[in-house]
Amino acid sequence: MLKEILEKRLAALDISKYELAKKLAAKRGKDKPTDVSKLVGKCFGEPDNRRYTDLAELIELMGGEVVVRWHSVEENVVSTPKAS
Repeated sequence: MLKEILEKRLAALDISKYELAKKLAAKRGKDKPTDVSKLVGKCFGEPDNRRYTDLAELIELMGGEVVVRWHSVEENVVSTPKAS
């Protein structure tokens, strides 16, 4: 399900995984998108098997946020820094 959510967002933004890799590389201070393109591909290919921090970073770069909701518990909201 997460894979489909990520793919739909990428399509809605009308950007490629490579363009997302360019944003991630710039954010991480890498010289080339190819330094992170394999990571981006793996996050989209098998998101359930990726590190939380990598997925959260990509989600934020696509204008989203990660939300955890516990059922039958008072709701608390913690904001993460917005991606630039």
